[in-house]
Amino acid sequence: MKHLVVCVFDGMADWQYAHITAQTAMAGHFRPAGEEKVGLLFAAESTAPVTSMGGMGVRPDVSFPGLETYARQGQLAGVVFPGGSGIHRIIGSLSALARALTADTIVVAAICTATIALASAGLVDTRAHTSNRRELLDRTGYAGADFYREERVVFDRRVITASGTNPVPFSAAVLQHTGIYPPTVARAWEQSFLDPSPRADDIFGNALNDWAATGRRR
Repeated sequence: MKHLVVCVFDGMADWQYAHITAQTAMAGHFRPAGEEKVGLLFAAESTAPVTSMGGMGVRPDVSFPGLETYARQGQLAGVVFPGGSGIHRIIGSLSALARALTADTIVVAAICTATIALASAGLVDTRAHTSNRRELLDRTGYAGADFYREERVVFDRRVITASGTNPVPFSAAVLQHTGIYPPTVARAWEQSFLDPSPRADDIFGNALNDWAATGRRR
């Protein structure tokens, strides 16, 4: 079993990770038999409880140093860094974690101000990426300005970045590239939010059921 890790801290922005945690849980009910499961872990600087920007309390499952054990055992599908009002207090820890966990098999995803951690770690010096605005990353002194893209979400060699106002495209990219959903289901889920027609939600439901049915047809 692999795990998707959401890094949490006091003041994290609820809307930037909530879709990911909810859909990770939902995927467990539809995942075809025989496919490797993806569980969810909350990680922080310590295992002391943290409080989100919206006042929700979260008790971390593991500290950041403890994630290296999961990584060595090949049990990490990806790591998600949400942004938020308290991000600047842990940028150093997130940057160190990003450097430690960078591998061909681990997706590292950051949204909003958490993209500062990836810039500080050198992960986007030669990768296409985005953020709230380029100036936010320029302050880190990083070398990746030529790779900055004015897009809602960018995926390049297992690194995902997005602006803070695009949690849905960000979540869809995480769900797809960490293997929580296959591409067809991830795209249908994203469209159910971006397409105002009632039909879009039906398309997502049908995609989920079709995915689940693949296990029954084996």
